[in-house]
Amino acid sequence: MAGICYGERLCSSLVLSMYKTTLDQWLVFKTVAEQKGFSAAAKSLNRSQSTISYSIAKLQDQLGLQLIEVQGKRCELTLAGRNLLTKAKVVLSGLEALEQTASYLAGGVESNLSLAVDSIFPKPLLFAAIRRFSQHFPHTQIDIEESFRLMPADGSHHDMAITVSQGGMTPGPKLVDVTVIPVAHHQHPVFGQYEDEIEKSALANFKQIFYQNFQRQEREQLANVPHQIWSVQSLGSAIAAIDAKLCYGWLPRHHVQSHLDSGKFRQIAIKAMPPSLISLYLVENKVTHKGPAFEFFRQVLMESCVSPNDVV
Repeated sequence: MAGICYGERLCSSLVLSMYKTTLDQWLVFKTVAEQKGFSAAAKSLNRSQSTISYSIAKLQDQLGLQLIEVQGKRCELTLAGRNLLTKAKVVLSGLEALEQTASYLAGGVESNLSLAVDSIFPKPLLFAAIRRFSQHFPHTQIDIEESFRLMPADGSHHDMAITVSQGGMTPGPKLVDVTVIPVAHHQHPVFGQYEDEIEKSALANFKQIFYQNFQRQEREQLANVPHQIWSVQSLGSAIAAIDAKLCYGWLPRHHVQSHLDSGKFRQIAIKAMPPSLISLYLVENKVTHKGPAFEFFRQVLMESCVSPNDVV
């Protein structure tokens, strides 16, 4: 046992010898620089002025650099001092964040939350919730994974998921109804051939863009034939294809609103076509730990959507 203890002490001594300086010395240096003097720094740190002077003298001696020039009662940083002060602030800030994180973890606060999000969920609602959450839990990281038409089973490895329903089942509380509308470039032939409303069946004459994993019932609802359907991997690609006048598509209104406002895209008017809505729900992983960060994020996410009956 004595041999082990000696080995541990030796190892600890070797590790400490790797560093010439201490964090406390850098804290003193930072305080002197900010307070512009030893006396004010001593008062700020509740130490004697001689202790502050000794700490700075030892720091400069260990580094072989002059960091501070004393000019009367004031202290001014040398060029090297200004350079190292910037780096010292980063180190001290990192230590403070590390200790705060440890304090949160000791109190049962999660270090991170994982969230699966259907890509059609409005991002302003999502990031409004994250902004509020970050103000209360600044040391909890949120990992976001986007996916098309995510089903509840797909998000089982996440703490929570924003998802569509499956088989008509309600997987959790509703967050929002997303309005999906048929749009095309304003120069698309559909507007030249049909000035007013178009019959749903007539859309089969035009190529349509789908983003992958579109639900079967929505595909059947739209009048099209297989050779007139394209499939892409993202909403961005679908919008780009429409912008190139290659096709039309049913897209979330909030994703194309700016194109509609500018006049680049137009909504296709279809006779006797009711509004197309996609409901999104909040699904919680039943086996995940539900700490204070989880509970608060769920609350602010629900509040960011205002009401489960909201339509965007």
